[in-house]
Amino acid sequence: MWVAVNKPLFSLCVVLLFNLAYHGYAESCPEDIRASEWGREAVFTKGRLAFQSLAGVLHSPVLINRHWHDINYYQANARLGVMLTDRKGRKHFPGGNTEGIIEFTYSDVLEDGGDFISGITCLLRCNFVSPHSKLFPYIQAGAGVVYNDIYKDRSQSLVGQSIEFTLRGGAGARFLVADNWSIDVEGTFEHISCAGMSDRNGGINAGGAFIGFTRYFL
Repeated sequence: MWVAVNKPLFSLCVVLLFNLAYHGYAESCPEDIRASEWGREAVFTKGRLAFQSLAGVLHSPVLINRHWHDINYYQANARLGVMLTDRKGRKHFPGGNTEGIIEFTYSDVLEDGGDFISGITCLLRCNFVSPHSKLFPYIQAGAGVVYNDIYKDRSQSLVGQSIEFTLRGGAGARFLVADNWSIDVEGTFEHISCAGMSDRNGGINAGGAFIGFTRYFL
């Protein structure tokens, strides 16, 4: 078990070191585009980039097919986001913007019958941005593909092939601890199935919670 959990933890450490390597980026930016000059919501300006890293545990089944085989897994996510729009809203009331995200995931399966799930997902996120706030809630949804080895276990009827499709949705919040860093929490629901391309297509319906951080490139 320790070896299984340690792999995604090692991945997160690599991601953290990658972000720290870019720590001087904000200091090298011209003063007129610093978040400290525009207010913290400047990180949600169109064209800004954000790198988010999260880790957590998902439990399946939830809500649907509750009598089916348990497939629980530890998941590490790395996301690259770009702000697609500027913040819209009145000066003294909450506004928001949209963010496009490419997500890479790796999961260690915590039950017998499989070892991993990995994949790529495209997400669309709506950020809720209040002027001069440190807390920024968001909601998101998206779709993608995953590769797994669970299908090799013929005793389960949820996953029938190595390549499956995934639908993801969730909500979270980012709390800025600096102009270009935030601590993040998120709740996620994930569905994995092959859209009827295999005779085993019960699907995984998993829910869980994540914690992590975001590095903003201002």
